[in-house]
Order: sequence, then structure tokens, then C-alpha cells
Amino acid sequence: MVFDIIPFLVIIISIIVIIFIIGKKFPELRILDVNTITEVKESVVKKKILEMKWKRAIDDWKSALKKLIKPILEAFFHFFRGLYRKVVQLEKKYSEESKEKKESAIDSEIRIEKYFLEAKDYRAQGKFQEAEEAYIKALEIEDKNILAYQGLGELYMENKDYTKAKETFNFLTKLFSIHRTGDDNHFLHALSQSYARLGEIERHLNNMESSIKYFKKALQLEPNNPRYLDLLLHFSIMVKDKKLAQRTLRQLKKTNPDNNKIEEFEQRISEI
Repeated sequence: MVFDIIPFLVIIISIIVIIFIIGKKFPELRILDVNTITEVKESVVKKKILEMKWKRAIDDWKSALKKLIKPILEAFFHFFRGLYRKVVQLEKKYSEESKEKKESAIDSEIRIEKYFLEAKDYRAQGKFQEAEEAYIKALEIEDKNILAYQGLGELYMENKDYTKAKETFNFLTKLFSIHRTGDDNHFLHALSQSYARLGEIERHLNNMESSIKYFKKALQLEPNNPRYLDLLLHFSIMVKDKKLAQRTLRQLKKTNPDNNKIEEFEQRISEI
């Protein structure tokens, strides 16, 4: 009898424990409303749908942008590729032209030097016409070649053709003025030499005042040139310009105190 009651008691106790557990968890079970679970599910689904929509929209936008930009980029790269090719072609062209010019310039220099040597040989032989033609051929290659004009001027001086010599050295002084290179000593000497040559030419033409004018210009460029001082002093005494003669003599004494003509010049000046 007792053994029959024990199973019954176990069942009763188990039911009481289950009721107790359910009673304790009942508030939590009340929170888990079925409706609430459905809304959460719908919210998650909606979120996923929106994300998919945005992803598709972004993908469509990227695709459209790619379609729009791609031809622009292709055109851009095509333009600059073509431009680069043109630059390379132009560089190659100018490089070739520059090379040709250099080669032509070298060739011209060789030919001019050849004519200078010919002119020198002709001058040594007294063949003035042939020498003149050689200098003119050099000028046909380079029409402003200073050495060619200097050679022509000296040739005319040697041949006593003072009219042509005067024209040549006058042109040389203008050429020097155009191509002046500052205070370069070589340039200043060449220009002063041209003025001195004009002074000599005017002396041969009996134009003493013009001769003095040119020697003054030569001395402005080379104030200590003893030859120019000597000639200017000589010509100033000839035209009886005592002040100029005295001033020039003082400069000559400073520049060339051992000049053996100084006493002679002093005597001639005192007689003016």
C-alpha cells in the first residue's frame, strides 16, 4: 500500500515543481509576444531588402559612371598619346635640323677658312684682284664676317685704293657697333684699330681734321696705345693744335716714357 502511494507522491511533487518553474518564468514568457517576434523578423527582412536595393543602386551608379567616364578617359589618353607622339616627332625633327645646321655651319667655316688662306697667298704674291675675290666669296657665305671685311680693308690699304678702304672700314665700325659685346678687350682693340685705319686713310686723302677725329676715337677705346698717341701727336702738330699736342704728349710720356721722339715732339710743340 505504501509502495503504491510513493509513485503518486513523486508525480504530485513533479507537477508542483513544474508549476513553480513556469510561474517563475511566466513574466519572461509574457514579454516574448508572437506579434513582437513577427515585427522583428519583418524589420530584418526590410533592412536586408533596403541594403540590397542600395547595393543595386550603387552598382547601377558605378556602371553608369563607368560608361560615362570610360570614353572620356579613352579620349583623354588618346589625345595625350597623340600629343606625346607629336612632341617626340618634333623633337626628332628639330634634332635632325639642328644637326644639319651644325654640319652646314662647320662646312661653311671650313670653306670660309679656305678662302682666307687663298686671299693670304694671293696678297703675298701681289695678286690683289684674286685676293679681293677670295674675301668676297667668304662674304657670300657669311655676309657679316668681320675678318673678311678687315682683310678687304687691309688689302685696299696695301693697294692704295683709299676710297674702297674708307668704305670698308666705315662699314666695319658700324658692324662693330651692332655686334658690340660689352668691354671685351679683343672687340675694343678691333674697333679702335678700324678707327685708326680711317685716321690713316684720311691722312692719305689730306683730310687732317678728319684724321685727328678718328685717332681721338681710337684713343678713347685704347687710351694707352703708343702708336695712336704718336700719330695723334704728329697730326696735332701738323695742324698747329698746341693744346691737343701738349695733352697728347703728356699722355705719351705716361704711357711710353722711353720714347725717343719725346724731345723732338717737345721742340716741335714749342715752335707752334
